[in-house]
Amino acid sequence: QGITSGPLWDRVVTGLLSLDGAEHHRLRRLVSMAFTPRAVARLETTISGVITDLVDPLCEQGRCDVVADVARRYPIPVIAALMGAPRADWQLFSGWADDIFKIFNWNVAADAPDILRAWEELDAYIDEMVADRRTNLTEDLISELIRAEDAGDRLSADELRMLVSTILMAGTDTTRNQLAAAVQALCDHP
Repeated sequence: QGITSGPLWDRVVTGLLSLDGAEHHRLRRLVSMAFTPRAVARLETTISGVITDLVDPLCEQGRCDVVADVARRYPIPVIAALMGAPRADWQLFSGWADDIFKIFNWNVAADAPDILRAWEELDAYIDEMVADRRTNLTEDLISELIRAEDAGDRLSADELRMLVSTILMAGTDTTRNQLAAAVQALCDHP
């Protein structure tokens, strides 16, 4: 869309999706250490609770728009919980994701201020979480990313921030699309 330099360009070209080769594989290897069956098992109650909170009211209505009522709303609370964000802040993540996703719209130049503001706010939030976890490791994704090490290689603060942001965006997009597609496939082939 004609953007070839500046802060938005810099954000995109330094993200995981823009990295190739050895550096991409290095970051993926370190991140994969944080994604374990144990990490997912810790969220089983949250995952069930989020979907139940979304679906139960819809059962009473007898119908819904799966994309708007379920698929769009489901992933962010789970990802925010995975990161260790308190429930009171889950809506912040939703707003940031909505604004950052504008990078895929046809009005990127006009939306750039919203995109950059959301990214900066998310970065500041992540930086606070990382600073807290560095002195008080817990059982969340950010703590696991801080712990991740491979032969002495660890994530830098910039890499950690970028990866948490990437996980939020990629996990949200993938889950929304796959959940909606799965329901459509189930409807087509009950």
